[in-house]
Amino acid sequence: MSGNKSRLFVSGSWSALESGLRATIREIKAQDPLKPVLVLVGSNLLAQHLERTLCLELNREGLGLNLRFLLFPDLVEKLYYTSPFPQYRPPAGHLFRLLMMKNLLAELPPNHYFAPLRDSSGLAESLVAEHRDLKDGLVSGANFEKARASLAGRKVQGKIAALFNILEEFDHRLQGYEGEWERFELAAQRADRFHQVFGTDRLLVYGFYDYTALQMELVRRIAQSAVVEFFMVRPDNRMFSEYAERVWEFYTKELRLEPEQLEPEKHQSDLALFQASLETGPREKPRFDGSVSVVFAPGIEREVLEVCREIFRLVRCRGLRFEEIGVLVRDHGSYRRALEEAFALYGIPFYQAGGRPLSEFASIRALFRLLRILEADYSRSSVIAFLMSQALAGQVLGDNGKEQLGLFDLVSREAFIVRGREQWAKRLKDYAEALQQKAEAEKDEDQEQRVQKPWTIKIKAAQNLAEISARLFAGLEKLRTGRGLKNLSGLLKDLAHEYIDFADEPLASPSGSESFVRQKLDDILDELTQLDDICPGADCRIFFELLEKELAANTLRTGSFRQGGVCLSELMNARGVSFKAVIIPGLCEGSFPLGLSESPLLTDAERAKLNHVLDGRGYLAEKWRLLEEERLLFYLTANQALDSLVLCASYLDLEANCE
Repeated sequence: MSGNKSRLFVSGSWSALESGLRATIREIKAQDPLKPVLVLVGSNLLAQHLERTLCLELNREGLGLNLRFLLFPDLVEKLYYTSPFPQYRPPAGHLFRLLMMKNLLAELPPNHYFAPLRDSSGLAESLVAEHRDLKDGLVSGANFEKARASLAGRKVQGKIAALFNILEEFDHRLQGYEGEWERFELAAQRADRFHQVFGTDRLLVYGFYDYTALQMELVRRIAQSAVVEFFMVRPDNRMFSEYAERVWEFYTKELRLEPEQLEPEKHQSDLALFQASLETGPREKPRFDGSVSVVFAPGIEREVLEVCREIFRLVRCRGLRFEEIGVLVRDHGSYRRALEEAFALYGIPFYQAGGRPLSEFASIRALFRLLRILEADYSRSSVIAFLMSQALAGQVLGDNGKEQLGLFDLVSREAFIVRGREQWAKRLKDYAEALQQKAEAEKDEDQEQRVQKPWTIKIKAAQNLAEISARLFAGLEKLRTGRGLKNLSGLLKDLAHEYIDFADEPLASPSGSESFVRQKLDDILDELTQLDDICPGADCRIFFELLEKELAANTLRTGSFRQGGVCLSELMNARGVSFKAVIIPGLCEGSFPLGLSESPLLTDAERAKLNHVLDGRGYLAEKWRLLEEERLLFYLTANQALDSLVLCASYLDLEANCE
């Protein structure tokens, strides 16, 4: 390390840690107000929080200039792009690696261990994830061979041998492409250029309790050439701190740093007593001042309504603003939609920290319904569902189409359409002709106006539906018979622009001419186009699978942090972000703590053996230890509350019909 000047600041409180970070920045800026200060943090939300709290305060003192908050990818990119610049190689993104793995599995011989599952998307996903775990754990090169040899004699030798052979071949096929882990490795090799790249020889590392082996190697290399000051929340109670022991030993034993304790301010409230009791156990009786609340409710739907009630109580009775409240959820998948719908129902403004998934926008839901028509073989229900879509383009139905839209369902039922493209054309034609004949047979001069008008309306609706479906099916048929990701992306882009209206989305582009959702969809389709060479001749089934994965993984930001709305976030992304009031829903088994399961490819016993053999030169996380992380996360989240903490739990699982 640089003159052994690196330091380690430790506290059991986020507020004390943040105060220590503020004091350190002031100390650096006191020498030179323009000197660059870099702070490495774990999430974008934490970076935004520190920018709003520290920068605004330091700006009043003239010390807020040249203060930057970086994430690991930002740090890696800056070190990576230094002279001599690395030779360009196409990036091996997740979809690229997934397709490469699918191709590899398709070539397995019939007697291979994984051959019975080679068509499974789940197996391909698991192998890609395991490969990434090994890379992040520095299990590559000589470490990879050492790991293979250490597990060779186990009872499951067939699985281990097959797994390592597949991963070795996978590595071979990825040559010529660049993975994210390779950027990390090159950045670590260039860590001695830290001062040259950033213009400073100091790095502040804030709030981390865990690193991958790859991240730890980068920090280790930087600490050899620069002064690194670490800020770590570490409870005294081992029940909560056990998961962070690996990082603690890295700081204190390998880097040989002497911990400096940061003491929090003393407060007299039930919240302060609760936070202290997590470390020491209960020592004083509560005051029942309302700063800590516990809410039980029957089921998630009722629980989120109680969350809304608590938010209004905090605003009306305790004088908080919406933006000072954080709803931090561990089981984001189960609670996010329910909370969003409840907030919208009761008029609570909120900011979704992770962004809104693309798959939830009306236009993307309409796109899924469009693709569903092919998957359902042009079934009546799938076609009508698409035509009823909120985001259906107006020109699809024509001038009188909207008036007839309600009749399309009735007409298609009376025509006895079930599924199949041919049924639509033939049965709608037969239906219209039958109606025409019936109208003619019942026509009477005295009843002409009363009888003929209903038949005429149905006949026009059937004819209009036949024209719309014929045009729609022609486009879909091109998509069904198309081959190649580039061709299929172009066909779907044309269909989406013709049949889906993106203008009604709540997000508009700066120019106001096109929605961000449409831009994002086009970007995803362009990305799939670039994968055409790796999966030549891909059919629509593979194309739809990749598209669905990308649409589910991408989000769009709606609103801004601390701009008048409650912050709704997955609590991992909000670590270290302080709020005057924190609400934690879902405190029950399976939600928080989450249900955990070990990897079927490399079990915890095998990972433990590898970690022992690697002896600090690499590390694979053991899944059972994630329960320790859940305990630590509860401690950290409870300590993010400054004035009020609300703990919520559902005592009924309505789906499982049990408590």
